[in-house]
Amino acid sequence: MRAAQGLFLNTLVWASLLPLLVPGLACAHPSAQGTAGELSFEGSLPVEYAPARMQLLFLKSTTGYPLRLEVSHERILHLFIVGEDLDAFAHLHPEDFPDGMGESAAGTYKFAYAFPGAGRYALVADYTIGGVEALEAVNISVAGTHPLREPVRDLRRTKRFGAYSVSIAAPTVIEAGTPAQIDYHIEREGVPVTDLQMYLGAEMHVFIADENLTDFGHTHPYVPGHGLHAGNMTQRYIGPTVPVRYTFRNPGTYALFAQFRESGQVTTTKFLVEVAPERPAASGGLRVAVACAGAVLLCALGYALSRRRKGRGTQAAGPAVSPPQNH
Repeated sequence: MRAAQGLFLNTLVWASLLPLLVPGLACAHPSAQGTAGELSFEGSLPVEYAPARMQLLFLKSTTGYPLRLEVSHERILHLFIVGEDLDAFAHLHPEDFPDGMGESAAGTYKFAYAFPGAGRYALVADYTIGGVEALEAVNISVAGTHPLREPVRDLRRTKRFGAYSVSIAAPTVIEAGTPAQIDYHIEREGVPVTDLQMYLGAEMHVFIADENLTDFGHTHPYVPGHGLHAGNMTQRYIGPTVPVRYTFRNPGTYALFAQFRESGQVTTTKFLVEVAPERPAASGGLRVAVACAGAVLLCALGYALSRRRKGRGTQAAGPAVSPPQNH
């Protein structure tokens, strides 16, 4: 699955319900064009530690009618929250809350979350329309006296998460614009895990966010022949290895939050990876010229070797006879 980038929840609505436009980029997928996503908080602005009640409203901007979201991976809407420390993380759904779906017919979905510190957070909504997945995101500021810390640059590829030892096998150099093979290996108390359970219609969910909180993605285990993973999947992997394929759009540092379930327990992991700039590709004309030059060189070498073999054979049989020459 490719990355989705940008700030797409077009309007941020505060407690006063006065719209404050959030600058951003175009929507990640054409199906999301023409939507008007709004985020609002009930009561005061979000403050650290205090449960914040929020709602997302999805309307078609051309008609004002509610968007018809479709269930994907067992939920109507996935809301990801990640802090600027690249440590605070949540994966929420309106179905998780008693009143989360109460106004869904009007395009409104409700959530609650206690932000673990003051600072900047990205809220990323993942939804499906017409069988096509779309991501929309917005950055917000949370008030408080205990700011999130600076991201810790931990590039280790083996870490411990509770009872699990998890490692990722990835290219030494991950290049932007090139599909990256990232394989997760999971062990529990030194024993490879071989009984992974499906979690929300997949063996694993992987949410990706860059260090600037401007580039995001949500993907699942690799299925040969399928680039997109909308809808529930059939279980293919039980562990200990779960393969993931992902194409990073831009260079930089990215956090990979992966979630899996075993014995009914969901575990969240986090790894940081560095993505290098995409190498400039040679122009078409240059590639053709190089190919032609190589072909000519190979032909010349073959001809020279052939002549040399023939010459050696003539010398063994007798004196070489020079071909007639015209003067």
